[in-house]
Amino acid sequence: MGRPLRELDYFRTLLRNGYTVVATDYIGLGTDGEPGYLDSGGEANAMADLVTAVAERWPGKAIRWFADGHSQGAHAALNAAAARSGDGSGSVLAGLMATSVPPPFDRIIGVAGPSTPEIPGITGLYAMALHGFSVTYPELRIERHLSARGVDVIRRIVTMCSPAIETLTAELSIGDLLATSLTSREAGLFERYLRIPTSGYRVPVFLGHGLRDATLPFPTVVPLVAMLRASGTQLEFKTYDATHDGIIEQSVPDRIAFVSRHAGQTTG
Repeated sequence: MGRPLRELDYFRTLLRNGYTVVATDYIGLGTDGEPGYLDSGGEANAMADLVTAVAERWPGKAIRWFADGHSQGAHAALNAAAARSGDGSGSVLAGLMATSVPPPFDRIIGVAGPSTPEIPGITGLYAMALHGFSVTYPELRIERHLSARGVDVIRRIVTMCSPAIETLTAELSIGDLLATSLTSREAGLFERYLRIPTSGYRVPVFLGHGLRDATLPFPTVVPLVAMLRASGTQLEFKTYDATHDGIIEQSVPDRIAFVSRHAGQTTG
């Protein structure tokens, strides 16, 4: 589908400032198989592989890199940065930037069941994540936990983009999708699959969120910010009078300033 104009403008700004930009799609998008939406390990690997590829393309060149992402890309960047992925190739992670970050619902929806009430804006994300989880762990046969409505939703979202999925699930709760709860083992694996690290960052972190974000409403990011600060993360958090995607354009000056400040900083 190509890159949205808002991303291309941001990339061009980075290039004009002297930085190299490499961008990935996710496993299962444009490759064999189906994508595992919010697969923390797969996303982190997809981002880290970019760094390894650059190191192999220019051997012996010192590489300092930033994990940078928006929305699902923010989830990927958080996981890649927490794992310090790519350092094995001789590269050095210099910082993390993320906007419109998904909430730390790995601690909430991993144990969801038929009685779980509606959580505004979460059901569509849950459906996509549950489908991705079933793709990643087919041996678990996750579909056996679905209600008839859940089976229908999961079948239909495979060919939908996120706005259509949000419309489809707007009046549904997570509980509507489930006939039975996941087992404790399955719930543990699901939480690990969805993982949003709240500690372990040894580099500066920039987070931004739009106050008019209807996809991931602002209150959903507040717990993550609190947990990052409690863990001692070197965090810079900014809010914007922006929508879910509008924040990309609005946050460009702050992103560029963040990179400029930390590009030469040595990590611990």
